[in-house]
Amino acid sequence: RSLSPLAWIPFAILWLGILDVVFGVWGCFSLCIGSLGLFFRKSTTSTMSSSYGSSFLQRQSAFETGEAVNLVISLITTTLIIIAGIQLLRQHRKAVAASNRYACASIVGKVLSIILPIMAIGQMSGDLEDAGLQYGNVLQGGVGLFGLLTMAYPVTCLILLNQKPVKDWLAVYGA
Repeated sequence: RSLSPLAWIPFAILWLGILDVVFGVWGCFSLCIGSLGLFFRKSTTSTMSSSYGSSFLQRQSAFETGEAVNLVISLITTTLIIIAGIQLLRQHRKAVAASNRYACASIVGKVLSIILPIMAIGQMSGDLEDAGLQYGNVLQGGVGLFGLLTMAYPVTCLILLNQKPVKDWLAVYGA
């Protein structure tokens, strides 16, 4: 396929493809660190079972379950973003569909990643207030705000890659 000056690769395909791969590699690194953290937390919790009451251990178990769910969500979105990035860089005709799958899964995952910690913090806020710490609402707000900020990239992918010039270019010149 020859590329005439009229067939230059749209900005969104090239740069979002690069960013997808970079974020995918970062996601792999984060998955490794998160998995190790969950493993060590579980082993530490089991050794602390005699030192703390059962209510603490129940909340800790709920927190670990939420963290495990987040790791599964991260595994799915990391896989999808790497696939989307490779397809964008290879200028595959199905790259927009792959990127849309990533973006939608990421947004759903981020909503769950906002809700789960907020619920865990809400359960723990009674213990925090008993200890004289009234940071439950601040923590919940911070988790929610961070979650909303992390939705910026998948929303940007949806907006930029679903424009007519990008789809038309891939239809004509895509592999």
